[in-house]
This record gives sequence, C-alpha cells and structure tokens, in this order.
Amino acid sequence: MLSQQLIVQKPSKMSETASKKTQSEELPDWIEAQWFRHTFVTTYMVFVSQTIDPWDVPVKQSVKVMQKIWDVTSHNEYKIMASTAIYQKVCD
Repeated sequence: MLSQQLIVQKPSKMSETASKKTQSEELPDWIEAQWFRHTFVTTYMVFVSQTIDPWDVPVKQSVKVMQKIWDVTSHNEYKIMASTAIYQKVCD
C-alpha cells in the first residue's frame, strides 16, 4: 500500500498589493543571478529547513541570517533589510 503525502502551504501574510510590488522588483544589476540562486538562496533555504516552523521565520531573524550569508559569500557590501529587493526575492 502506497502512502500519500499531503503538502499544506500556509497562506501568505502579505497583502495582494504588497505581493505584486515585490514580484515586480528586480535584483540590482550587479548581482550575478546564478550566484544568487545557487549560493545565497540555497544557503538560506538550508537554514530555513532547520527551523521549527519553516513557514514562519521571524523577519528579524531572517534579515540577520541573510546578512551573515551575504557577508560570507559576497564580495560586495550590502545592507539587507526587509524592504530590500534581495530580501523580498528570497522570501517570495
């Protein structure tokens, strides 16, 4: 007998307008897309997968972890905040 797994997504807390705004924001031109996807986002997702509730990581904690990842893996200085395109892209 095969067991079936049900994947349930928590609804987004972001309003529809805010969601459309962040989807339209692009990363700065100086960020290499391949590095961003394969190094930065992947490393952050490893962190998220180890949290108690990966669907609800506090913003303050997310920003702090993303900044640490950025500082170690990037040669460019950048201040990550919840309002920046990088944070929004990772959280989308």
